[in-house]
Amino acid sequence: MSRFTLIGFLALLAAVAAAVMVLLTRTAPDPVAEVPIPPPPTDPPPAVAVAPAPQPAERPAQPEVGLTKLPGHDDLKLVVDPPGPVRVYPGMSPGVEIKLVNTSRTKSHPVVRPGDGSEAGWCEPYTFLSATLDRPDGKMVELKREPYGRCGLYDGEWVKRVVTLKPGDSIPVHWYNLVPFDLQEEGTVTMRVHYRYAGRQSHKDVTKAEPAADRGGMGDVPPFEVVSDPIRVEVVRPLDLKLTLKRPAVKAGEEFTLPELLGLELTRRGDEPLGPVLNEPCYAGTVHLFVEVASDGSPDIEGGCIGNPAWMSLPRLEPAVGEMIDLFAQKKSLSENFNRPWKSRKAGVLRIFAQYSPNQRGGVPLFKSNPVELTITP
Repeated sequence: MSRFTLIGFLALLAAVAAAVMVLLTRTAPDPVAEVPIPPPPTDPPPAVAVAPAPQPAERPAQPEVGLTKLPGHDDLKLVVDPPGPVRVYPGMSPGVEIKLVNTSRTKSHPVVRPGDGSEAGWCEPYTFLSATLDRPDGKMVELKREPYGRCGLYDGEWVKRVVTLKPGDSIPVHWYNLVPFDLQEEGTVTMRVHYRYAGRQSHKDVTKAEPAADRGGMGDVPPFEVVSDPIRVEVVRPLDLKLTLKRPAVKAGEEFTLPELLGLELTRRGDEPLGPVLNEPCYAGTVHLFVEVASDGSPDIEGGCIGNPAWMSLPRLEPAVGEMIDLFAQKKSLSENFNRPWKSRKAGVLRIFAQYSPNQRGGVPLFKSNPVELTITP
């Protein structure tokens, strides 16, 4: 290497070192301070929240489209077959078919097929259920959906699911496009199906509308909502499951097992035939015990089955009217974590509930117990 080449190389190296020092001495802005909205706990932070892109000058800011009630649609109708009444046991779906139908005789209408994420309202369209319960005592209450968990992946490219419904055409709205209610309480449920289109941007945390140019075949179709006629569902509960605590509390550091602390009783209510409940006689029943942390100060559990339900299998049970059966005394086999000792190093509260299935076939009734809370004292 010549003298001049070496001098040039050293000069270049010095310039690079100086540039690096300048960069290191600058104070980088805190992205969290700029964007105080936290991301969902189980999903990666949305790109629009971390680094929002500036709107082009020719694209004005879009109005927000919330989840308030939207205008109806003159020609689209949600048709339910059969319309009801439908009779179900706890834990079962009504099993009806739902279609979005174009009832016009002359006009075609673009619509969006429900997709993965529609049931959560993460993409277009938002499909959901509303329901009220008429209890046997005459009181009517609005049903709330159970906590719903799913993965963070969904089909955000809803513009690719736009189809044109010609007069008389329809698309299905499947039950997996809806978050169901856990129908456990006896009574008459009045249920409605909702199909809501708001033209929102393709992100589960964004409520702003897409510009018409980005809505594909939906174009400038304004937001609308279609609500079905009421579906009458009769919930029949011939079996009752009761969970009790033998001890209201244990001390931190004390070992215990679930059968030592819990009692679980199955009682036959009324004279409802058990044939449809038991289904086929060749399948035995099962009990699952679910344990959740109920307090802010999380108990530090060793062993146990938090996040992994304990289960036991049972023989075929046919209690007489009014008969009560101790399910723990009927066990045939247990999961490994059923009798495993538990111990908590910290104080706190555990919420426990049980679920009984008369047999192990899919789609059969699932009877849930009342929840109980176990206190762990210091």
